[in-house]
Amino acid sequence: KKLNMEVIGKTAAVSFPELGITDGTTYARVDTGAKTSAIWATSITLSTATTTATTTTTTPTPTSSLVVGFFNQDNVTHTFTDYAETVVSCSNSAVERRYKVKLLVVINNRRIRAWFTLTSNRKTIQSEAVGGD
Repeated sequence: KKLNMEVIGKTAAVSFPELGITDGTTYARVDTGAKTSAIWATSITLSTATTTATTTTTTPTPTSSLVVGFFNQDNVTHTFTDYAETVVSCSNSAVERRYKVKLLVVINNRRIRAWFTLTSNRKTIQSEAVGGD
C-alpha cells in the first residue's frame, strides 16, 4: 500500500490550541528519525492530593496531576491528570527519564493528538520537536 505523505520540511509552523498557542509564530523542528515528540516545558511539578471517593465508601484515595508551564507563557500553567513517565534516548547517547502528556497539535491544518515528552533543555533553539512515530 502506497502511503500518501506530505513533505513539510525541516521546520513547520505548529499550533497547540489547548495551550492557547495559535498565533502561527511557533515553529517545530521536524525530526523524522525521532521515536517521540518533545515540547519544551519551563516548569514541571507533580502535585499529589487526597480526595474522598464519591461512592458509599469514604476511603481517601490519592490522586496526582502534573502542573506544567510551557515556553513563552509567563505565569501560565496547565494541569494534566493523564500523563505518564517514559525513558528517552537523546542524540548525545544520554538516557533521560521524562514525563509525557497528550496534546493536540495542528500542523498544516491537520489536527493530531499525540504524546509529547516534556523537556527543559534551554539550549535548544526550537521549542518543539515532532517525531516520526
